[in-house]
Amino acid sequence: MYLKNPFRMKDWRIREFLSLIIAVQVVFSVFLLLDFAGLNVPIVKNIVGFIFILFVPGMLLLRLLDLDGIKHNGPVLLYTVGLSLASLMLVGFLMNTIYPLFGISKPLSFVSIFATINVLIVILCFICYKIDKGRRYKLILRNLKDMVIKKSPPNHVNVKNLMTSKVLFPLLIPFLSVLGAYMMNVYQFNILTMLMIFLIGLMALLVGIGKINSKYYSLWVFVISFSLLLHKSLITNYIWGWDVNIEYFLANQVVANSFWDQNLPMNYNSMLSVMMMVPIFSTFINTGLIWIMKIVYPFIFSLTPLGLYYVFHKQTSHRIAFFAAFFFMIQFTFYTEMVSLIRQQVAELMLVLVLMIMVNEQMDVIKRSVLAIIFGMSIVVAHYGLAYIMMFILSVSMIFLYLIDKNPVNIFKKYLARGKLVDHEKGEINTKIKRYRSIIGSSRIIITPPFVALFILFILIWDIYTSNSTIFQSFVNIGCSIIGNLYSFMDPNATQGLSLVMQQQVTPLRNLQKNFYLISQLFIAVGILALLFGKDGMKFKKEFKALSLAAFIVLMAGVFLPFFSSQMNTSRLYHMSLIILAPFCVIGIIKVFHLFKPVLRLKLFSKINRNNLFTVISIFLVVFLFFDTGFTYQILDRADVTSIALSSTCDFPKFDQREVTSGEWLQKYSYNGTDIYADKNRASVLNSMVSCMEIPVYFDLVNSTSYIFLGTVNIARNKVLISQMAGANIVINEGYRPPDEILSERFRIYDDGGSYIYGSAVRG
Repeated sequence: MYLKNPFRMKDWRIREFLSLIIAVQVVFSVFLLLDFAGLNVPIVKNIVGFIFILFVPGMLLLRLLDLDGIKHNGPVLLYTVGLSLASLMLVGFLMNTIYPLFGISKPLSFVSIFATINVLIVILCFICYKIDKGRRYKLILRNLKDMVIKKSPPNHVNVKNLMTSKVLFPLLIPFLSVLGAYMMNVYQFNILTMLMIFLIGLMALLVGIGKINSKYYSLWVFVISFSLLLHKSLITNYIWGWDVNIEYFLANQVVANSFWDQNLPMNYNSMLSVMMMVPIFSTFINTGLIWIMKIVYPFIFSLTPLGLYYVFHKQTSHRIAFFAAFFFMIQFTFYTEMVSLIRQQVAELMLVLVLMIMVNEQMDVIKRSVLAIIFGMSIVVAHYGLAYIMMFILSVSMIFLYLIDKNPVNIFKKYLARGKLVDHEKGEINTKIKRYRSIIGSSRIIITPPFVALFILFILIWDIYTSNSTIFQSFVNIGCSIIGNLYSFMDPNATQGLSLVMQQQVTPLRNLQKNFYLISQLFIAVGILALLFGKDGMKFKKEFKALSLAAFIVLMAGVFLPFFSSQMNTSRLYHMSLIILAPFCVIGIIKVFHLFKPVLRLKLFSKINRNNLFTVISIFLVVFLFFDTGFTYQILDRADVTSIALSSTCDFPKFDQREVTSGEWLQKYSYNGTDIYADKNRASVLNSMVSCMEIPVYFDLVNSTSYIFLGTVNIARNKVLISQMAGANIVINEGYRPPDEILSERFRIYDDGGSYIYGSAVRG
């Protein structure tokens, strides 16, 4: 039995295409009317709204662009979501800018957003219908070609192919992830989550031993990605982490005021990935901002490894691409730190889409350029940190390519001088030079002077135009700080990355985990060296090679350059570098093995060939996964837990329901302008409701009229977590201390059994 393939909607007949889109639009409107009438159908309405807002705008734009050269369903999904997100950010910005000029004081209200998006969809449908007349015969020819090659109806999928264990088994993993998080939240039962992690490791091993056909790799990458993100994001019923609390606070202000104040002097305020997308998602999905941040954004971010898989397999092999994406996903930062950075989640997806365009040479050059500009500019308005990193990487890459392009014949002169081509006939030498020039002259889209100049110009305009230029000022201050401290080159006190490398761990298991990171980084370095000497054995595009070298320089700068990595934390800088450098870890493992195989003439080594070498790679990465998810610690050292998804005793920036309630009480009843203090982890989450500062190392610095907030962990342990930082955001003193001294002259003004709030003696 065959069903219409929704991923190939762009190739459907126009009537079928528009009928489905209008049907989704009408169904959502009906659910909305029922909601107003008091007949709420929550889950179904939310799902329909999710499909409508996340896929329909992008699918219409994809149809208008009429992209060829997209052979797989995955890239269609990625381009669809990317175009939807880019269009939503643009539409929201235009609404907020233009509507007030016509007297609409609340341009981002529910009615305004709903009406504007629906009118936009209708207009795009009309344009598609008009333009499609000229494409009718082209679509017919394309569909006939599909029938001949695939021997199946065009744009259809065989249901029989979906009812296989290789499709159904991985689809169980996300359900295990959700159920495991629920059991952990309610019963502190972690077995289901541990089973989910174990099965993910088993999936990697099956790929390593060659038991899985490569046509399933993309599905498996997405399933692993989404499951790893959900197993952390769904912990507690409230947001947790770091930056997400400020993002939530600002987005909540936009939703409450139905207006975005673009002059608010905060860096986060310039990011349309939060300021525009959250209110629009709230209008159509209507699950509350918390669940949008805990489910919708992780789904968007889960597409990033899928895009990386397509980028890598275009230039390497399917298994190298799978394990490169797997290596990117199993990093602690991916499913922990990134979950609490929603603006960066969107920006990284946009960056991956730019890379996909770069390696797809089958697509029309003009259309590639249009998409590159759309997604490239979306990076700028989604996350300022990634935008500036990419500005540096693109600039350095362009210099690399310029030096190579300037005189390609010199390379062959060097070969001639060393006698490499002396015995070759002149015609063969000319052929090689022509072939080299043809490679150099291949069409570039991303690393070109116009694109790089446009990217830099847009960064400067946007960052100066919004948030009172705070981002631009921060960038200048960072540059001055780095230049002014160059004398501290390779000083651990001034370089956060080097400090982490040299830092001693408290337990043998943590030392072993640290060594996994160092070894993997060594493999990346080997892979880059192989690339430099032309021994990588892959078919990397010229642009990607230049990007890789520049990204490696950024990674090294994070380790050795003073005050560089500390601006966004070394872990995030490393994570961003892996977007480009991940395949070089796998290549590095292969090269190290081939290098030492003749030297170590062991019987075990002699039995390993290129095929079962992937088994070794999979074992290495699975053990890495078990360490970073906290799986190993739960089995071998429960006294040293590292994951909130596996242990309720792990102290982390998270709130239970009683802490949320007390935070809301503080938000409602605290005196305006009065300082509020909490320890390191509680202060982070409390910032989503009120402005809160960390309790300093010296308790006497706390204002006597301020409020002190104690959470569940503080009460249970009778301790607060105090952290002291110095130099390049390097933690020099962190530990738990009794709060008795700071509470000695205060009265408890709130107590719900799970959190305390103390006021001053005067106001008590």
